[in-house]
Amino acid sequence: PEGSITGLPGGGPSINASGEVAFYGQTTIGPEYFHLGIYKATATGIMPIAVTGELFSGGFTGAPSINDQGVVAFKGGLASGMLGVFKGTGDVTVCVADTSGPFLNFSGDGTSGTGTPSINNLGTVAFFGLLKKGNVAVSTGDFHGLFSHPNHAAILESMMLAIGDPDDLF
Repeated sequence: PEGSITGLPGGGPSINASGEVAFYGQTTIGPEYFHLGIYKATATGIMPIAVTGELFSGGFTGAPSINDQGVVAFKGGLASGMLGVFKGTGDVTVCVADTSGPFLNFSGDGTSGTGTPSINNLGTVAFFGLLKKGNVAVSTGDFHGLFSHPNHAAILESMMLAIGDPDDLF
């Protein structure tokens, strides 16, 4: 990327079978400006997967993960204020899930930004999510679980069948 890597602000790196490493880093662009981003280091250099800017002005939380095809899964904050789980190669970024739907956040403990998404070699992303009731979080934590894209909708439906409609709880 333009500039140089100057810091590793959070989350551990992830390595795949080819030795490619995904990490959350900081790079300088100009003398007094920096970009936080998700990067991939390969045998030929370091490339940005997603950096702060117009789309990801909310930054990133947790550590990324990388599969053997070099696709990186990560969590980010969008300029719209939504949070999301994404996967990308540096050329293409796909939103796996975001907070415009049934999720309040994507954390390991239901409140903070912790919890790393994981990606397998088929490109399926697994992540922790806390479900919401309308625009309010369900405070009991009963709707906190592990989800997997592309099946998170089916898992959510199964949970609803098992526990009932969350609207009926209030």
